[in-house]
Amino acid sequence: MAVTGAKNLVPNFDDLPADKQLVLVDLVLQHGRAWLVKFVNTLEAVKTQHWTVAADALQDSSWFHEVGSLPTQRGGADVAVLAGTATAASILASRGK
Repeated sequence: MAVTGAKNLVPNFDDLPADKQLVLVDLVLQHGRAWLVKFVNTLEAVKTQHWTVAADALQDSSWFHEVGSLPTQRGGADVAVLAGTATAASILASRGK
């Protein structure tokens, strides 16, 4: 269901790198498609694969601060993966320590 929601928001979802897909699915899973659709700037940047712009737009939201901005917290982790400064695998590994 979350994958379908992400695909509905980003028509080129299947062409995106797997780690970026993971962030989108995570956002839809946690908050729902109706919530993510409000992030117009982030979604437009994702569709054009402008990852720094997508990360900056997500980071500028109140959501980012509400869920945690540290690299091991949801907001910081999702932004880092979008920006390319971390991988989902490295974040998961650091949470396991």
